[in-house]
Amino acid sequence: MRSFAKYFFSFVCVILPGADMCCDEANEVVFTISRNVSFAVNSGTGSYSQNLPVDVTDAVRAALDDEDLNPDKVQRIYIESITYAIRQNNSAANTAITFAVQVGPAGSTNPVNAQPLANDEGVILDLIENNPQQPGLSNGGVQLLNNVLNTTFVAQTGRAAFTAFLDGIAAPAPPPNLSFIIDVTVTLSGVAVQNYDCFLEPDLSGLSTLD
Repeated sequence: MRSFAKYFFSFVCVILPGADMCCDEANEVVFTISRNVSFAVNSGTGSYSQNLPVDVTDAVRAALDDEDLNPDKVQRIYIESITYAIRQNNSAANTAITFAVQVGPAGSTNPVNAQPLANDEGVILDLIENNPQQPGLSNGGVQLLNNVLNTTFVAQTGRAAFTAFLDGIAAPAPPPNLSFIIDVTVTLSGVAVQNYDCFLEPDLSGLSTLD
């Protein structure tokens, strides 16, 4: 009898969600997205400068699908960290670089409107090749990137896209050419609300304990 009553009240909550014994619960679920951007550097001078468009919209949707979350329920998205790694280094032995990563609005090709996200200096390519590094984040780039993510994807006004800028210098200067690939991985986190139906279990103490 007790088990039958519990199943009955659960069924009532499905067909009559406004019934007194029914309730609606919501949990905040955190999800994570990683997006890799690869810059291929090949420079005959002691400096380099590149920019690439970055769109994380599909990566965010895939992360939501993995967690069975609705894009409409995303509350916020924010950057957690970035890492970088050097590979395919064909530069002169003991070449040291400085580099700066900036972020700007989608479609921009001039860093005048960009904000610094991370930088590092004295990076000896031979020593860190295939060994990911995690620099600290700069507030200007963090705020710009978070604003882009939340005024586009979260607000459902467009794609979560931005431009990444990479600039740096090297010593010793070529020849041979400065040649390497730097992989920059941006890790984002997001918070979404997940709703589910529940029911307030009635007092069944007066019923028989026999099923």
